[in-house]
Amino acid sequence: MARLKQFLVLVLILTALLSLTAFAEESEESGEPVITADYACVYNVESGEMLYAKSANTTVYPGSLVKIMTAVLSLEYYDANKHSDMEITVTESALAGLQGNNIKLKPGEKVSFYDLIAAVTVGGANDAALVLAETVAGSVDKFVEMMNDKARELGALNTKFANPTGFHSPMMYTTLSDLVKICAWANKNTAFMTLSSTLTYTMPATDFSKERTFTNSNLLLDPSHWLRHYKKGTSGMNVGMTSEAGYTLATVYNNDGQTNIVIIVGGKVDGWDYHYFNEAVALIDYTSVSYEYRKLVSRDMPVYDMKVLYGKDTDHVLLATKSEVTALLPNDALDTDVTSDYTVVAEEISAPISKGAEMGTYNVYYQGKLVATVPLVAQGSIKRDYFSFVSGKIKLFFARETVKSVILLIVSLVIFSSVIAFIVHYYRKKRRLEQEREERMRRLSRARRTIK
Repeated sequence: MARLKQFLVLVLILTALLSLTAFAEESEESGEPVITADYACVYNVESGEMLYAKSANTTVYPGSLVKIMTAVLSLEYYDANKHSDMEITVTESALAGLQGNNIKLKPGEKVSFYDLIAAVTVGGANDAALVLAETVAGSVDKFVEMMNDKARELGALNTKFANPTGFHSPMMYTTLSDLVKICAWANKNTAFMTLSSTLTYTMPATDFSKERTFTNSNLLLDPSHWLRHYKKGTSGMNVGMTSEAGYTLATVYNNDGQTNIVIIVGGKVDGWDYHYFNEAVALIDYTSVSYEYRKLVSRDMPVYDMKVLYGKDTDHVLLATKSEVTALLPNDALDTDVTSDYTVVAEEISAPISKGAEMGTYNVYYQGKLVATVPLVAQGSIKRDYFSFVSGKIKLFFARETVKSVILLIVSLVIFSSVIAFIVHYYRKKRRLEQEREERMRRLSRARRTIK
């Protein structure tokens, strides 16, 4: 009988391995892997690019992936309160809405806050999630509000949470495009990634229970699991299942500077063949070999020669890229797919100028989409020539239209006044001459009468 069991286990292992081999061959022949899951994506954290997407913008039920938000919010609260030994008393109100997977917490039971987070993250315990929610926010409903507020803050605008457990609710939905934003945020929390990468966690005994040991369901993390779904380089996140969401998986893959988040919703299982784990591995392998970081711009690459006003010994400064630009691109990307442009603060600028001063940006595009931006900086320092600065300012002052108008007006007034003065002077002189002539004539007339 024992030999028969060993034989059956061996057959199951061989069947699983053969299915993995067949799947890999199918993927290799077709290039892009065949994904039977309803929804799947691979998101690169560094570039913010979706490297693979199958219905990533379709509304889906999130299932157990909800616990990622629950766990990280709880860890943030835990860290903010700095109570490493914080003890929580389980209440009836917290457990009132309990459904689904649980570790049989009882009202009045005292457990540590950190153990509850581990129960959620490693063991997927819904009762622990509810107790955490009430502890953090005062009530489960208020915690759900926190979850939705955080989703909006992260830009996950097509996401609505209805509970902290992931138990199905028709009022709870999301998209894979939103989930990558939530998972990218969660990936920054070291404590969460450490806990969600833990294979087993033992919760100490309480007055109500013996020790509880939780086992991580993410088989990608476990090199010793007999189904051999292990993938070196994966870490953390969450795995679960509901009838409505199907099998769900979120995990992180780190390889040669690339951090990729893999998410599957609506995953399929056929007996011992866990397709969604196989497909996660296939997506990891496919995106790892299909994309590479490519250097697009070198540091100190000359871009623009800017005119400088009032500079001492020079009238221009060279603008160059502040740093090199690299981007994650498909391996088959053509050089012609990469384009660039630049903007500068002005066509000319006044001295003084400090070396390294940012005076513009250099933009790089892949197939018309912006992939990187780097500042343009001055390659040298330029002092001000104060003589040219003062003379230039004077010249600029008199070059202004308003100043020109005032000067023209003054000149016009001077000319006009001169003309008027000349006319007045002319007529006064003419009248004086006429008066003098009349006076001479009168004198002459009087002289003639005297002679007679």
